[in-house]
Amino acid sequence: MKYFVQMAEQIYKEDGIEFRDCGERKTGIEEFLGSMEYTKVSETGTELEFDLVNCKAPLANALRRIMLAEIRTVAFHDVTVSVNDSIFPDEYVAHRIGLVCIKSEEKEIVAKLDVSNRTKENMDVMSDDIVCDGLVIKSGILLCRLAPGQSIKMEMGIGGGRGREHAKWSPVSMCSYRLMPRLVLRREFREEEAKKLQGCCSKGVIKIVKKKAVVVEPRKETMSREVVRVFGDDVELSRVEDHFCFRVEGIMENGIEILKQGISEMRNKSRRILHEIE
Repeated sequence: MKYFVQMAEQIYKEDGIEFRDCGERKTGIEEFLGSMEYTKVSETGTELEFDLVNCKAPLANALRRIMLAEIRTVAFHDVTVSVNDSIFPDEYVAHRIGLVCIKSEEKEIVAKLDVSNRTKENMDVMSDDIVCDGLVIKSGILLCRLAPGQSIKMEMGIGGGRGREHAKWSPVSMCSYRLMPRLVLRREFREEEAKKLQGCCSKGVIKIVKKKAVVVEPRKETMSREVVRVFGDDVELSRVEDHFCFRVEGIMENGIEILKQGISEMRNKSRRILHEIE
């Protein structure tokens, strides 16, 4: 039977917060994978929050790093400058254009930027001025500024890559996780003391029900430790070692799609490793 070493929980204290350290025990792979749970917490636009429960830190961190740097996307890559009268060097403008977020199903696309300032005022050149069919371009991004009489003209090709090669190919603006906070009240807190406890925790963590303090949203706790300083051993503040709270902010793709691609890439990497071992 295949197995891996899973860490058994041990508790130690530091600055009033209880941490759960690890010893070792053997756990079957089937048992581990069967116990893992995914829960979607919220999804707004391209942002996604989800939980991985009964997961281990190496696996959670691998998923995070893959979503940051291993998913293949496209970006402006080859820039040919014909005219650039602005005060910005060609390489500076090309770099800014490379960081403009785009989305395309086609591989061979050439976009054009051709702007002349025929007014008497300074003119902003935006990503909206890039012309190309079959390409979705994030609008409202400032590329450069032209003085009266100045012009800029260039062509841009697209290229595929991964975030590990250059940040312009990363599909996310942020991908992070943290361990789920855990707050346990070791005695009852009522009336004025309950209000004091509520004030020591992050907003929304404690709710007063019938003059009694109740923990309702430990997720919102920022681990400031003020509650430990004030109430000492009457409360237990810790983190759940196998409960990871993820937050993914996609740029052009929604968070769910990025998560699916990340899991797919992780599977492919695992298959390659198994093939090399065998």
